Amino acid sequence: MQKIIAFLKDTHKNIDTTLEIPPFISISLLILYTLISGVSGHLIGLDLFNREYQPFTLVFDTFLLRIFILILYIIFSIVFLYLMILWFRRERVRIPVLLSYYAIVTTAVFFVSLILFAAVVGLHYGFGLMNYPILIVFGVTIVIIFTTLNIYPGYIFFLAIRHRPIDIFWPVILYIIGIHMITYLMFRLWSVVDILKMWTG
Repeated sequence: MQKIIAFLKDTHKNIDTTLEIPPFISISLLILYTLISGVSGHLIGLDLFNREYQPFTLVFDTFLLRIFILILYIIFSIVFLYLMILWFRRERVRIPVLLSYYAIVTTAVFFVSLILFAAVVGLHYGFGLMNYPILIVFGVTIVIIFTTLNIYPGYIFFLAIRHRPIDIFWPVILYIIGIHMITYLMFRLWSVVDILKMWTG
């Protein structure tokens, strides 16, 4: 455990361009975490807020669309981080390196997500929390997950450019604006799924 903590500290003091988990492993982990977290969040959201829904029955049409949106979000986030580092660092950081860092953070976020989702289900079924209170708890859970997924790549971007002889304030601000635009677009597409469901339902 101490070796793992020491490794994580070393790789997060400076960006480690030699850190390369084999891409098929890091990509497989990202897809696996997305599927499991997506299924969990999708089922819990339907179970809590759709009165016509049969508990814990997977609705494949909306589920597949939302998994596709989550995968797009990850792809756009990685590509955006890559381009920002390339532009301001004036040096490439290989995609497998960024995928490796993403694999590290998504592993942590995955387990945190499961804990938070379990807490939401426990509050709902164990303590009878309903309506607006459970909606707020569920919303806070989603905000925590996506805030972490947005902040961590920003920290990687900071590590990548902090030794450059530039004022890093504006690049960081530009990164924050860009990643939040990607997140906003994802949530807009997420809402479109509900509209399409209403039209086709």
